[in-house]
Amino acid sequence: EKTISSTSELPLEEVIEKLNKNLNDFIGKKEQFDDITMFFIKNKKAELDLHYEKKDYSIINDIVDKFNDAYSFIEEKTKASVGIIVDELVNNLISYEKREDLVIDVHFEYVSGELKLTLTSNGEDYDPFKNHKEKFLEEFHSEIAPGGFGLLIVKDLTKSHKYSYKDGHSIIELVLKS
Repeated sequence: EKTISSTSELPLEEVIEKLNKNLNDFIGKKEQFDDITMFFIKNKKAELDLHYEKKDYSIINDIVDKFNDAYSFIEEKTKASVGIIVDELVNNLISYEKREDLVIDVHFEYVSGELKLTLTSNGEDYDPFKNHKEKFLEEFHSEIAPGGFGLLIVKDLTKSHKYSYKDGHSIIELVLKS
């Protein structure tokens, strides 16, 4: 399992070669007493769409749990990053949106080793990244405005972030660092 997860970005031939080497190392000089069969399916694209029509903080855990189930093949570090990002951004959407009929759509897409997250809501036009200085965690100091630290963490965990407002919907698009 560790060998396979550590080879997710390699060409199939290299995955088979590495798995065979690790299997032979494990077996050592013992005599093989049964057949060995390997069957590989390499999925280069995986998507998950979630839809919520309630303004309730419990959806944060639901999103993270469903992500972890659907993307069990992703590194634990990336899963932890997703949990932090979802917690921060969905919490902000729920906390600061005045309307009670809030609808949140979450779209995860994994293509060729890159994880993209899109959060769409029918909330007000509010860009959470607009008034935050471009800093990284190692530059954190007391001049950061209260409430801004979570967004700095989100920025630090992502390769890119983009906000737009179209047809009455706030759209946050993120690409996670690998």
